Amino acid sequence: MKKQMRIRTAALLLTLILSAGAVYTDPAVNADEPETRYIVKIKESFDIRRKDQSVPFDVVGEADMVRLRDAGLLVWYEPDGVIELPDEPTAACYTDDKWDLAMICADEAFAINAVGQGVRVGVVDSGVNAHPALAECLVQGESFVEGADALDTSDYYGHGTLVAGLIAGKDENGCLGAAPGVELVPLKITDGKIVAVSTVCKAIYSGIDDYGCDVLNLSLGIRSDYQALREAVEYAEQQGVIIVSAVGNNGNASLYFPACYETVIGVGAVDESGTVYYHSNQNDSVFLTAPGANVKTAGRTAGYTTASGTSFAVPSVTAAVAVLRGLDHDLTPQAIRELLSQTATDKGAEGWDKCYGWGIVNIGGSVLALTTEPPDPGDCPRDDTCPMSAFTDLDMNAWYHDGVHWALNEGVMVGTGADTFSPDTAATRAMLVTILWRMEDAPEPESTETAFTDLDENGWYRKAVLWASQEGLTAGTSETTFSPDDPLTREQLAVFLRRYAEYREADVSASADLSGYTDADSVSDYALRAVKWAVAVGLISGTSQTTLSPRDSATRAQIATMLSIMILT
Repeated sequence: MKKQMRIRTAALLLTLILSAGAVYTDPAVNADEPETRYIVKIKESFDIRRKDQSVPFDVVGEADMVRLRDAGLLVWYEPDGVIELPDEPTAACYTDDKWDLAMICADEAFAINAVGQGVRVGVVDSGVNAHPALAECLVQGESFVEGADALDTSDYYGHGTLVAGLIAGKDENGCLGAAPGVELVPLKITDGKIVAVSTVCKAIYSGIDDYGCDVLNLSLGIRSDYQALREAVEYAEQQGVIIVSAVGNNGNASLYFPACYETVIGVGAVDESGTVYYHSNQNDSVFLTAPGANVKTAGRTAGYTTASGTSFAVPSVTAAVAVLRGLDHDLTPQAIRELLSQTATDKGAEGWDKCYGWGIVNIGGSVLALTTEPPDPGDCPRDDTCPMSAFTDLDMNAWYHDGVHWALNEGVMVGTGADTFSPDTAATRAMLVTILWRMEDAPEPESTETAFTDLDENGWYRKAVLWASQEGLTAGTSETTFSPDDPLTREQLAVFLRRYAEYREADVSASADLSGYTDADSVSDYALRAVKWAVAVGLISGTSQTTLSPRDSATRAQIATMLSIMILT
């Protein structure tokens, strides 16, 4: 990919249109005292040129920050913090067999040549050297180190090369990483252990916009929340780019950013026995764990070395993400996170816990889940292997079996209680919207703002309603109400399903003649076209030979059945 041209200026020349006519320039800095630098975000309404047009912020001295702030030109500002690469590169030679690839079941992906082909992985680190094990995957990246040659991504510290080897390394001695088919993009941010927050953010934006990375490996962290870092992570999610980061090496509950942001995959480390590495932090940010104690990887310039710490656990998860993206490039970040969590090798307490997260990453299991066609509900033996068997109020021989089986198997519907599904209960508007949202892998809504005043701020359905409204699937029951708890009528269901079919770019031109139904005149005008379509494609049938009952409530079992027909046929 050709790198986009950037607009750079030798000095920051920002002329502010103020009553005092102040000019924005870098002040003289006392050589004996380094000046505090600030990350600032200038309001979009002011046409002020930044130093670097590729990022939505600028970095200035304190005097200029004060001028901009006092002039009312800033959205926010914060001191430029320091992020740390938490693990020191080692120099010990290590030639024994790799144990980590077996632990993450990489061989099952290798067996079908699922190695991340066509995926770009950005390594936001100390650079990557042209190690023989990386010869086939390393492409030109960029250095963001201030004052350095932008094209020099050499790794003088060693950390980045070790990380890269664990993602994609491969030579005559075998694979070092689980994704040797990727294109590896070095996004160099430092020549040592520490780096400014602003530099990391620049590398994130550039990795996405200039280098087309699908995944970003950030084996680094900081114990403070920074607005600039948070916005960079949010931008990655919006662009469909997954960020994987280290949870830290304090051996306690300390939180590290960006690993503890909701959309970032935070990774802890385990040793060869599957025990959490004693330095690995254990907290709410641990999404997965991976091998990270004495793992064999590429040496800084040649040969091999061992590496320990959460920095070196992150690459296995990055590789897993790349492998899944290589198999299905349309997978959303949320879908990938769900797939990784559902297929991880569970350790510690059942389900998620602060030590292991969802467990040890299992690339083979993830690949199997993605590439194996789910069984046809019609072939279900209707015994205790059926997902319906967990619910005491479901009849596996009922008319709704195939639909409810599909909905449960896909995870788009869950029970109403520990062992109840409530098939005959009227579904609510919030229920249906949430099901459609789950069918799209539960995407984050573009905005948290809404005109609907009747949504619970912490409601389980809130994100789903926001998403559906923003995507045009619902206009609410009025300009200010969605009515989440109202029973869903059959005609409302038809409207939702037709709009969803349009959202999925399906053909919705079919239209049935409703004259055979005695209650056809009772179909609301707003729903008539949708009802005709739903009847024509077989989603809705009459409640009798002569009635449609458009105002009757739709049950949970009916919804499951209609959606399964819509998706499976």
